[in-house]
Amino acid sequence: MAKENVVEAALKLLEQNEKFTSKSNLFKLYKILNESYGTYTLTPKCNKVSDLKVIQPCRSLEKIMNSWNNTILPLCNSEVVKESKCCDYIIQWLYGKLIDGNFNYSNSICIYNAFWNILKIKCYNGNDNEFYLKKVYDKKALKTKKELYDFVEYYHIIKDILSGESATDNEKYLKYIKHIVDLFKETQSQKCSTLYKFEIEHFEKEIIDKEEAFNFLNRKCPDIKSHLDLIKINRITCPEEPKGDSPEKAPRLPASTETPTPRIGTSENSGLTTTVNVLDNISSYEMYKELNKKDNISEYYNYCTKIDINKSKGSEARDLCAKLVRNLKNINEMENKEERKECCLHLSYWLYDQYKDIFGVNSLYTSDMPFIRELFNMQYLINNESGIHDCYYYFSNNLTNWKEFMDLHYYFKNYENLKTTDTFKDKKEDGCSYLNRMKNLFDQYIEICCNCFTNRGFYCNNSCPHYFKCEKEYYPSALLDKLECNNKTPTISVEKLFADVTVDRHVILKTQKSQQFTPIGLLIRKKGRKKKINNNFQDQYEQEYLERISRKPERRSQNRRLHLAYHQA
Repeated sequence: MAKENVVEAALKLLEQNEKFTSKSNLFKLYKILNESYGTYTLTPKCNKVSDLKVIQPCRSLEKIMNSWNNTILPLCNSEVVKESKCCDYIIQWLYGKLIDGNFNYSNSICIYNAFWNILKIKCYNGNDNEFYLKKVYDKKALKTKKELYDFVEYYHIIKDILSGESATDNEKYLKYIKHIVDLFKETQSQKCSTLYKFEIEHFEKEIIDKEEAFNFLNRKCPDIKSHLDLIKINRITCPEEPKGDSPEKAPRLPASTETPTPRIGTSENSGLTTTVNVLDNISSYEMYKELNKKDNISEYYNYCTKIDINKSKGSEARDLCAKLVRNLKNINEMENKEERKECCLHLSYWLYDQYKDIFGVNSLYTSDMPFIRELFNMQYLINNESGIHDCYYYFSNNLTNWKEFMDLHYYFKNYENLKTTDTFKDKKEDGCSYLNRMKNLFDQYIEICCNCFTNRGFYCNNSCPHYFKCEKEYYPSALLDKLECNNKTPTISVEKLFADVTVDRHVILKTQKSQQFTPIGLLIRKKGRKKKINNNFQDQYEQEYLERISRKPERRSQNRRLHLAYHQA
């Protein structure tokens, strides 16, 4: 069965199970809401909606919320489901309707806004500080959010079912569990971007942190045990962030509480200027300069009318908005999807760098948040106009990290060109400064991005593929030697650097030493036992990896917060 049908197959089985249909409050509420959806009465509020496609769902939603006391509260006021939990259920149900409906960006805005005020009053008595509805317009992201949330709510019943159902049904449920764990692994690094923050924390609280649930999944699904263990160890702690997502006004945001990642061997003034000088004539950096051209941007000002050009930096902000619209339209017009993806990555780096250049800040927690919100919403408008949904960008707090991502990306992309002596002709000082900065970033990010193994020949798993390469040939030491740079600090050998991130290195050393004194050393030489020994060894080095990470909680917990807030549908 195709992976995308695993959830559907499991849910069909659940709907046929009497225990599930009678005990799952989420399922019962979904059923009530679905039966009410599509039936409606004329209401003054929804009659004001001009879009015919939105009028019916608006009326249905209003009718559902008007039956709150008679239909919804009886299900929610129980020991199992509190009223606030019921509000979460309704939000997830709304996400499902946005997934199933063929709504464009403007339709979705109308539906969210119609739903907003009704739900806020019903759930939180109109308290802006308590109410939170994450407005998401990308269907893939909505699907991910709903699948993660629903699984956690269904977990206890699935656990009971797995204790007594047939082997055929069990297999479908286990595939469902594996799909969700894989989905959580994919989204875990985006926790601090807020897109999946609520669902990730919900999963962590109810599954990862509860020993009984965690151990049950480990026992029942042994093939995902190592995934669950790594999920637990690599847990990300995010700085406190505001929740507001109100259509009426942008939230007031506090000053950033995030501690910047140390910039090893760099200064605040080093970076883009040096990068421009060194990479000035290299083709992939030409793409960055192309994004920044001001040609014909006045043609796109009509998209940016909400930006007040009379405010400080208002004119520059409008120009950035117009450039963004033009660039995203140009990307969407490219015929080759891979080219669109590559340009989208450049667009994300360019956007962050331009914001930092205009406002002179390292954080997005500033008084210019309404402008940021306008840039964020622009991508949905442009992508829906074009019908192309390959390029999305997200905003995260720390711009310093983004600058490092950008510098690393261009370094690896242009490595072959950097190897030629002409690249640094007449700019040795700039070249040495640039390469030393890349060496320092390489030293810093290799531990964040790379986990290497030797049991099947040397190879590395890379968790940062958009901006880092886990290959020895890219370490800048050879380029520094070729340029005859006088380094004040000694360069770490590439072998030592990669040895430190080789997961099974210590296990190999221990195994080789023990083989000198035990009969297993003789058996390993026998071809017939080779495969079995390797299988056992796989478990051994995975355990060593888990132990190695657990011995470095402080450094990894900080570094693991680094994530590339960039999405391709």
